[in-house]
Amino acid sequence: MIEFSKIRIIILIFLVSALTGCAGPAPFSILVRQGSAVTDLGLIPRSSEPAAADQQADQPKSICFAKQERHALTAYYYYIQMFSKDELKNEYDLVLAYFKKNNGDDDRLRLIFLSLLPETPYSDTEYASELLAGFQGVNFGGRPDILGLIKVLDTLISEQNKTGLELAQTRKHFETLRRSRIESRDVLKNLTLKLEKEQKQNKILLRQLRELKNIEEIITDREKVGLPEE
Repeated sequence: MIEFSKIRIIILIFLVSALTGCAGPAPFSILVRQGSAVTDLGLIPRSSEPAAADQQADQPKSICFAKQERHALTAYYYYIQMFSKDELKNEYDLVLAYFKKNNGDDDRLRLIFLSLLPETPYSDTEYASELLAGFQGVNFGGRPDILGLIKVLDTLISEQNKTGLELAQTRKHFETLRRSRIESRDVLKNLTLKLEKEQKQNKILLRQLRELKNIEEIITDREKVGLPEE
């Protein structure tokens, strides 16, 4: 949860810096979500571009993003956070289908952002890391903004995976301690039952000893008075 919040903060900071960069104010007005919340900045949700998506499907893969897509990269992440559960599922299914068909960089980025959404069925930093690895060797025409974003995402995802591993180890250690405690409790319970059983047996033996002692005293008394034994 903490690491996902960190990712969200860093991405939003990157978005703000991109929108107010050296190229001057970006053509980005306050957008109110309507329907499927089209970002209209280049990297729009697949679920919002039925016609455009069909036209782009047959186009060759391009590693040179449009100038406005500098802003759309992180705007997309912002908008998909406002999707309903059904809208998010529809978007993920569409993006995954297009990515498997065309292996496009734009859908790769979409999948990365979808995988970084916190507390959704699609949250998967390991998958996001695999997707990022697909950008190795791509220079994007020297675009420092895209390269910088990918580097930041790579760092944050690595930290998240490391944290996830540490958390898994902690949980495993806790589970070991819990099982050890249960086993110790079971051992203690067995020892307690054994002790109670031994105490019960001791009481029986003590009673038998007292009875034998009483019989011995009776015999001794009779011998003293010379009474015949029965």
